[in-house]
Amino acid sequence: MYLLAAILIVTLTIVDQLTKFLVVKNIHLGEVINVIKFGDNPVFSLTHVRNKGAAWSSFSDKTSLLTIFTFIIIVFFLVVMFVKPVQKKLLGKYIGIFETISFSLIISGGIGNLIDRFRLKEVVDFIKADFIDFPIFNFADICVVIGCILFVADILISDIKLSKKPEKTNE
Repeated sequence: MYLLAAILIVTLTIVDQLTKFLVVKNIHLGEVINVIKFGDNPVFSLTHVRNKGAAWSSFSDKTSLLTIFTFIIIVFFLVVMFVKPVQKKLLGKYIGIFETISFSLIISGGIGNLIDRFRLKEVVDFIKADFIDFPIFNFADICVVIGCILFVADILISDIKLSKKPEKTNE
């Protein structure tokens, strides 16, 4: 599991940084490139923006706070993922493939945006879903969201399995 986690974290972080590098080199700040249109209506575009905050520009200009928070989250998930007694105590079990993938996604997304905050003091965002009013985001954000969804799904599935187990009786 450790090798899988390491490969996922490194690969996803590289993909994130590569996509941001390509955006910075090829799309001017503020430029919009329509990728998918439905008639005259844009559906999906690449829009190069910089974000000094988090989603919806919350915590703008609080780079230090966001950096510290992100670092703490990354360390927390690394400890949970790689230290067996902590896994058992926090999760009531040792992590399996599902948790490994979800934690790796969360960690790699955090690292990707943390690199931006260290290097640029802001995060490069570029993916825009034009059909809804939603903030522009990046590959690291996608990793974090998918990782969180998988983690919550795992918790729900575990709870459902536990609730279906027959209770032990002392007869």
